[in-house]
Amino acid sequence: MKKKILGLLLALCLIIGMLPMTTLAASTEPAEWACVRIVQAGIDCYLYGSNAGRIDYAKTVDGKVTTEGASESDYNIKLSMEDSVLKVTFKDMYLYCDAQNDHIMTFGYAARDINEVDTTNYSVEVTLIGENKIENTAAQRFMINKNNGTTFTGPGSFYMEGNNINVIHYYGGDLTIKNTTFSLLQNGAWRQHCLQMVNGNLIIENSTVDLVDMCGAAA
Repeated sequence: MKKKILGLLLALCLIIGMLPMTTLAASTEPAEWACVRIVQAGIDCYLYGSNAGRIDYAKTVDGKVTTEGASESDYNIKLSMEDSVLKVTFKDMYLYCDAQNDHIMTFGYAARDINEVDTTNYSVEVTLIGENKIENTAAQRFMINKNNGTTFTGPGSFYMEGNNINVIHYYGGDLTIKNTTFSLLQNGAWRQHCLQMVNGNLIIENSTVDLVDMCGAAA
């Protein structure tokens, strides 16, 4: 009997070791939180921020996200939360994706089911430092879920390209872009959009905004 149990445990260990998806997170979800989720081939990375002072960091190495070695002094993505404001910093971030997933990056909630949490009681502030770029040759989008408003602020820049997909799919309140250069390119053949806004208004302050759609659909 003991041998059978041991054999089952060994088989289970082998199965778990063969799973292709790696989940990267510093620890479990904090009590009061919001999150950024990044999905690439074989990578599922959650970064959390909380009103209790939780701060998470990640690096992008050769286009892939990792939490290994990321710290306050060495990071490309930083996430914190303050007074129900999800604060994200991109600093010379570079992400590359060629895998067919729904979303390369998602802002907003840590639960797998959006119906589990109230996602409308916070806002999002993204600070851009240096040049930040997401190259996406697959059908993936940048998803910003329900919130009271999102702001991208310089002095850095942001560029993202998508292939046969709405490059940014936005469900929040007003989307404000200020003091930055903000560029989105949809280079596929399908009639998708650079920026798909379900709610809110697009507000541009002291910025250069380029929305380029190679297939001819309205941006």
